[in-house]
Amino acid sequence: MDWILLVLLGIISGTLAGMLGVGGGVFLVPGLFMIFSYFQFPQEVLMHLALGTSLMIMIGTASTATFLQYRKESILFDVLKKISLPVLLFTVLGALTAHLLESRFLTLLFGIFLALVSLKMLCGFQLPQSRTKRIGLKSFLIIGALIGYKSGILGIGGGTLSVPFLTLCGYPMKKAAGTSVAITLMISTIGTLSFLILGWKSISLPWTTGYIYWPAVLVLMPLTTAFAALGVVLAHRLPNRLLQILFGIILFFISIHMLRQFIHRS
Repeated sequence: MDWILLVLLGIISGTLAGMLGVGGGVFLVPGLFMIFSYFQFPQEVLMHLALGTSLMIMIGTASTATFLQYRKESILFDVLKKISLPVLLFTVLGALTAHLLESRFLTLLFGIFLALVSLKMLCGFQLPQSRTKRIGLKSFLIIGALIGYKSGILGIGGGTLSVPFLTLCGYPMKKAAGTSVAITLMISTIGTLSFLILGWKSISLPWTTGYIYWPAVLVLMPLTTAFAALGVVLAHRLPNRLLQILFGIILFFISIHMLRQFIHRS
């Protein structure tokens, strides 16, 4: 039963991420949280394990996606030069913040984040695309810090902020998405190392290193990568607005579940 739950999560999160074009962490973190709860892992490290394991899994999917985007020449390396340092530094800071917070408060933060993302999808809100690219270095440093900190504390990729920002700067959507994938690879790599080191002496569960639960990584990493490709194919056969509404509803109910968990554990 334990393995079946992980396999189902890998299939569902990979497919949904591919269909919607978002990082798998949005679905992986709450899914891992619920499965780890079923496994009866210690309550005080439930979210920490979900965050660290999610970032580790994303290394595999982001590596594949980055390689494919590189071959399509869809990565803006001039943007990466400006944004990489704040992204990396603040991802570590976000992971450190998550390490210091109680698991139930992390549950609250993630529940609120999912609620906001679901409302964005349901309302269909999109930032207008600028025709100019006159964005100063200061703006890249600020948005890089926000992307890194949000990703480090929530265990997710950077697409929810980086794609809207880059399109607002006037870059084509394909270039924005390709660059966002490369940013996610940086985030998942440094985030995984951070959660591994920070949790080194904080947890003593079998098959874990720091806040990384390896059985979940070994099962989910190949599944999310494979089924993300299937999700992309399915996305081209369904209306984009219908997809946004469906996933907005799914994420809304997941956010309600996580907020209820916070209230129940308070």
